[in-house]
Amino acid sequence: IMVMVFMPTMVFAAEGNVAKVGDTEYATLAAAVKEAEDGETIELLANAEAAGIKIEDKSLTFNLNGYTIKGTTDASYLFSPWGNETTTVFNGGTLEVVRQVPGSMAVQVVGGTCTFNDMEVRVVVPKGTNDYNYGIRAFGNVDGYDSVHVAFNDSRMIEVEDHDVAETYGLAGLTVMGKYENADVMADPTVCTNDAVLEINNSYVEATSFAVSGNGSTHGTKIDINNSDLVSKEATAIYHPQLGEMNISGGSIKGVTGIEVRAGVVNLKDNVEIIATGDSTEVDPNGNGTTSTGAAVAVAQHTTKLPIALNVENASLTGASAVVANNPQKNTAADIEKIAINLNGGNFYGLVQTNDGGALNVAG
Repeated sequence: IMVMVFMPTMVFAAEGNVAKVGDTEYATLAAAVKEAEDGETIELLANAEAAGIKIEDKSLTFNLNGYTIKGTTDASYLFSPWGNETTTVFNGGTLEVVRQVPGSMAVQVVGGTCTFNDMEVRVVVPKGTNDYNYGIRAFGNVDGYDSVHVAFNDSRMIEVEDHDVAETYGLAGLTVMGKYENADVMADPTVCTNDAVLEINNSYVEATSFAVSGNGSTHGTKIDINNSDLVSKEATAIYHPQLGEMNISGGSIKGVTGIEVRAGVVNLKDNVEIIATGDSTEVDPNGNGTTSTGAAVAVAQHTTKLPIALNVENASLTGASAVVANNPQKNTAADIEKIAINLNGGNFYGLVQTNDGGALNVAG
C-alpha cells in the first residue's frame, strides 16, 4: 500500500514586490501595468501605491486579493483606463484617495468598459470649495472615445471625513458624462443615443454631495441602479440634469432631496424607497446645479428646456414633498408641455403637486 500526501503549495512574494503578472513579480504596480499585455491579469501580493496610472488601449484585470491600492498626495487620480473596445476590471479590495486638492478621484474612465466587483472605494474630502473630490468618473465625451460603460457591483463607496477641513464640497460618488452637447440635443433631442452607461448593482454609496450624477451639458446617458442604497448627507442624492434614461429598481435613495430630474426619462419601480430629509420644500432658479430641497423627487426643467418623463410604479416616496414639479427657470408653457409625470401606484408620504411644472397623471 502506498500513501501519498500532498502538501498545499504556498506562494510568497519576493521581498518588496507588490504585484505579479503570470510568474513575473514587480516592485511597483506601475511597472506591472506597463509590462502587462492586453488581456492579462495583475495579482496583488501586498498593499500598493498608484499615482496617475494611465491604461491605454489594452484590457487588464486587477485581482486585489483583499489588499489596498492607495493614491498619493500629488496624483489627481489612481487609475485612468482609456479605450474603445477595452475592458478594465477591479476585483476584491480597496482603492483609497488621499489627495485633498479638489478634483481628485479614484478612477477616471475614458471610453471602454470598467467593472468593479466586491470593491471598496474610499475618498478623502477635498480642502476647498472650487470642486468636489470624486469616486469614479465616466467620460463618453472625449474625442475618439464616445462610449463608456461602468459597472459597480457588490461594492461600497465611502467618504473619509477630515475634521480639520473647514470648508468642503465633499465627495461626488459616481458621475457619468455623455457625448452630446447642449446644441446637439436642444436642436433635436431624437439624435441622442445613450452610449454612456452606469450600472450600480447591490452596492452602497455615501457622500456629502451627490451619490450619483450626470451633467447638464453632456447628454446621452443610461443609468441603471438595482437593489442599492445611495445616501447624500448634505445634498441631493441623485442629480439628473441631462437627456438620457435612468432606471431605479429596489433599494433606497436618501438625501436632502432624493432625486432631482431636470431632463430625461426616469423610471422608479420595484419598491424603491426614496426619502428626503429636508424639513421643507424650497425651490430656487439655478442654471448650473440643483434647484430643490425637501422633495423625495423634484422635477425642475433646466435652462436647456429638454423633455422630461418621470414614471413611478410601486415605489415609496417620503418627504415634505413626495413629488413636486416646479418651473424655477420660468420656461415657456410650450417648454413645460414636454414634461409628463406618471404616478402608477405606490406610497406617497408628503405633498404631491405640480406648480405649473409639468402634467401630473395619477392612476391606480
